[in-house]
Amino acid sequence: MPNLDLVNLPLQGRHLIEASAGTGKTYSITRIYLRLLLEKQIPVEQILLMTYTRAATQELRGRIEETLRDAQSNWGKHEDEFWQHLYQHTQAKQAQLLLHQALLNLDQAAIFTIHGFCGRALEQHAFASQTGLEVVLEANTQDLAFTALQDWLRVAMHQPKLYSQLEQQGWHTPKGFWDAFSGALLSQTPVFCASADAWHKAWHANKIQVRESLLDLEEQMIQATMSDPKTKEAKLAQWQGLINWLGTVDFAQAHKDHLLCLHGGKLGKVPELKPVIKALSVRINNESFKKNYAANAQQCVLAADILIAVNTVRKAYQKAKHKQQVMEFDDLVRRLSECVVKPENAALVDALRIAYPVALVDEFQDTDGHQYAILNRLYEAQGNTALFMIGDPKQAIYGFRGGDIHTYLHAAKSPDYRWHMDTNWRSSHAVVAAYNRLFLKAHEHNLLGPGIDYSAVKASAFATANQDQNPKASGVALSYVWLPTQVLTNEHKYQHIANWCVGQVQTILHQGYFKACDIALLVRGAGEAQALQKALQKAQLPSVYISDRSSVYKSEQAIEMLRLLNGILHCEDQRQLVRAASTQLWGGNVPLLAKLSSSDSYLIEVRSQMMQMRKLWLQQGAMVLIIRLLKQRAVPPAQNKERYLTNMVQLAELLQKASNQASSALLLVEWLQQQCDSDQADASAELRLESDAKLIQIVTQHGSKGLEYPVVFIPFASQAKDPLKRGKKKSQLFSYYHPKEHCQALMIGPDPLICEQTAQAAYEESLRLLYVAITRAQYQCYIPVSNFPNSQLSPLGQVVFGACDNNNLPSWPEALVPLTHATDSQVLCVDEDELQRSMSVPTVEALVKDKLQAQVLTTQNFTGHIDTNNHLLSYSALVRKLGYGSVPPQSSVKDRGDGSTALVEPSQTIKSQALRFTLAKGKNSGLLLHDILEQVDFAQPNWVHAMEVPLAKYHTMVGIGADDTDKMARLQQWLEECLLTHLPALGTQEDTGSQSQSNCSLGQLLAQQTLRETEFYFPLQHAKQATLANILSTHRSGAPTALPTHPVLHGMMHGFIDLVFEHDGQFFVADYKSNHLGDNFADYNHQAMLESNQNHYYDLQYLIYSLALHRYLGQRLPNYNPQQHFGGVYYLYLRGMSPHSDTGVFAQAITTDELNQLDQLFAGDVK
Repeated sequence: MPNLDLVNLPLQGRHLIEASAGTGKTYSITRIYLRLLLEKQIPVEQILLMTYTRAATQELRGRIEETLRDAQSNWGKHEDEFWQHLYQHTQAKQAQLLLHQALLNLDQAAIFTIHGFCGRALEQHAFASQTGLEVVLEANTQDLAFTALQDWLRVAMHQPKLYSQLEQQGWHTPKGFWDAFSGALLSQTPVFCASADAWHKAWHANKIQVRESLLDLEEQMIQATMSDPKTKEAKLAQWQGLINWLGTVDFAQAHKDHLLCLHGGKLGKVPELKPVIKALSVRINNESFKKNYAANAQQCVLAADILIAVNTVRKAYQKAKHKQQVMEFDDLVRRLSECVVKPENAALVDALRIAYPVALVDEFQDTDGHQYAILNRLYEAQGNTALFMIGDPKQAIYGFRGGDIHTYLHAAKSPDYRWHMDTNWRSSHAVVAAYNRLFLKAHEHNLLGPGIDYSAVKASAFATANQDQNPKASGVALSYVWLPTQVLTNEHKYQHIANWCVGQVQTILHQGYFKACDIALLVRGAGEAQALQKALQKAQLPSVYISDRSSVYKSEQAIEMLRLLNGILHCEDQRQLVRAASTQLWGGNVPLLAKLSSSDSYLIEVRSQMMQMRKLWLQQGAMVLIIRLLKQRAVPPAQNKERYLTNMVQLAELLQKASNQASSALLLVEWLQQQCDSDQADASAELRLESDAKLIQIVTQHGSKGLEYPVVFIPFASQAKDPLKRGKKKSQLFSYYHPKEHCQALMIGPDPLICEQTAQAAYEESLRLLYVAITRAQYQCYIPVSNFPNSQLSPLGQVVFGACDNNNLPSWPEALVPLTHATDSQVLCVDEDELQRSMSVPTVEALVKDKLQAQVLTTQNFTGHIDTNNHLLSYSALVRKLGYGSVPPQSSVKDRGDGSTALVEPSQTIKSQALRFTLAKGKNSGLLLHDILEQVDFAQPNWVHAMEVPLAKYHTMVGIGADDTDKMARLQQWLEECLLTHLPALGTQEDTGSQSQSNCSLGQLLAQQTLRETEFYFPLQHAKQATLANILSTHRSGAPTALPTHPVLHGMMHGFIDLVFEHDGQFFVADYKSNHLGDNFADYNHQAMLESNQNHYYDLQYLIYSLALHRYLGQRLPNYNPQQHFGGVYYLYLRGMSPHSDTGVFAQAITTDELNQLDQLFAGDVK
């Protein structure tokens, strides 16, 4: 294969350019682009340049612009062969004109991601591609697939056998099924299912292979184990029984007698026979059968049903996307691919060829079947088109994202020209020589994958790393570091390796040749990154995890933000206020919390501050609020200050953006709660880098592709990952190349052949990932090695142990030595104890700790009893499990059961259009009215102030817009009428029916006569629910209740009373109800309210509230007498209250006997 010749490269036909790592691929792309522009005079709008990420397109656009400006500014000044060729073939005046025009139009240059190009093509040729003009591109439509899955599971629930099998596997819930098979649900890749029969055949084939091997060894086995005349006959019978059983097709484990002849102690007489027989025995023993065959066969039982489910969900998912006219990125590629291959769409193909006669495709090794089908159709062998496919199969590492190395290898068979780039411009001579030695050995054993060659790369003498007297290039380039541990857990090994890496980083920085930002630690995932970050942090070495893809909504700062916003929004609630004040964003600390709990005046001060912040939020938005807090109040943690501030600013931006859709502060907080609870988040929620500071870099090996670092650590290259597992669970979905379909396919359930192919492909890709990692290094590369389990299957282990017998592997140091040379590489062996001693730097904290450990400390034993039957109960908790007609709908924390169901037949008069009757039904309207009445001074109401915050919270849900002055005026009028409504006199305790009009109304109550939102607790001492049911039934004049008769209640009763007020020396319980009973005042008569109370168990609620007030008065009021001081209960149905009607007020006296019975019941005095 010839080396790439940028000067004489033909500018037509198909070219495949294989560019090894560091050989100047991007440089070559810019030169080809420049030749097309100047020699072929193709404008930038028609030179299609494609790659696979947005970041890569931006980099390519920048490099193209840099090249064009250099050519424009320095035309005629360059002396190398490439530029001389351009000068000879392009006149200077014409070149300047073309370059000037190209720079002017560079914003319109056809530089796209592959998805961007497909989207542009479908949009510009919507008619030919049959793509709707209204189609919207969505980055994530997984919710549609998840909904389709939920629908299928609802159907499956009615098939007991299937549902039971799903339940056994944990797939009976949407999340469980999604975790196992989402890759199949979201894909349009062909999907198949495994069968148990394949494992039956595999077991039979395995037995036949073992049988043939044993027959080859039969003569030696007889001589070694059956020579004793006393046991010869029995041994021969056992042997023949084993041979006969191995020939059967039965899918069953071996009988114990079958294997006895393979465990004879006399095998020691023939030592070379022992390991062979042992290996054969392992293949057919009962453990192998159960683990490798029977268990997998069992997993296949459900595969056919899962395949039906996948196809059903896929069909519904595609139908939902079509109905909503949305497409994902992969849909764009698939749609264009399907269009261009159809003969009837020749006009579309011709139009695209005319628009883009030339294409350069970067990172071509990451292509897939659909992408190549588009290129193959558009750039068929024609004289007026050109296709340049640039990539490196050794860097094909995105199989998990759909990259298909088989597509690349297929394309490599049919180019007109094939070129190779073999000169490394990145790394030093020593680095190149060291990794050449490693990967040439990998190539010997075909470990990079079938059809992927490795040729030795040359190091350029002109590379920066190879300049004369460069101190950075001195010393050993590649170091394999043997770090065995006595403790074999992976966690311990991670810590051990991380500690060595930290020590070596400190040494490198101390030498002074490299800065912190010159050092990169390349990892495969977050677990490895966390181990390194923890060790670096302990050593006070700042680092940044560049590839962190965690969601900011899963951070501690998101939880803190939620707590703070809830507290500011509901700062009238002391508990919410304290939670908000405890956050670092508010500047909370222990002294502040202590002061809040001990000083009412300080509590009032903090509440006032939060009210001011709430006003700022409601007027100027969440972003302004958070920035104000960050500037004036926040106290970030000392250790992770940058991470804290970065997350808070990111959350502020996301909240500000979300506030455009969330039309109220309450909805915004609910939205944030949903994001924190959700397992899915868009790209905008990915954690950002803390800063642009020059820190030690921690990068995933995938993320490092295309980058370079002076010093590279690859800490965990000797750890093997099981390719057939997802986390700790066995995978149930396998991706593989289907030879008949010539494309990637999916297999549901384990199939013996597919499992083998999947594992082999994963091992090959892991080695290619190691190639990417090592070739990032310019001067030095360190690869720590430890005694991980099955480390011979690790990326490095595959090369090091190559063709070694797994039963007789050499040690790591022995196997590594042949890969080193004194001029460029070495093997270092580090003793675990020695490393621990070198890492032990005594500090003040360590000395104090040692002193404490030297003291004899003893622990105290807890001998008490914790009563686990104690609970915090409320009215809602007592009735929550009852149905309608027996219980209210589940209410809010404050027991506001504001239902909307009419409990009596509404009057048949014409419906009123008054706001009281048309205001939205449900909880939010109740909360709005409660909050306003909680704030307002009844005697001197300031409605504007009282309504401001509640309306800001709930205006969207109740249908009162912020600028709807008419509705706000009508709301004010309604509530004023509620305050003026007369409250019926309750008469005497013994005569509850004597109700006459009095001069009392809420509007006559002064602030000092009321307690708002009164919170109470009182203990429950073995209170029998059956007795409570009897008390309630008696209160209802004998009407039955649905209260349960068990269990016995323990713990604390808790609740909030909307209003307690005093009038004429008596104290009353009042509760606001926004229940909608009808559209006229007549619908809120006494009988309607009585039925509402009983159906929703509000009567139980007011009995509990009455007891709470009764006990409170008994403790706080001198000479308290319930007959004299306890006035009774008013339940205020606000929609029906009017000074011109006797409706809407439910008045009820509570007898002293009822109070005493309740008191005794909850005190545990009732036997």
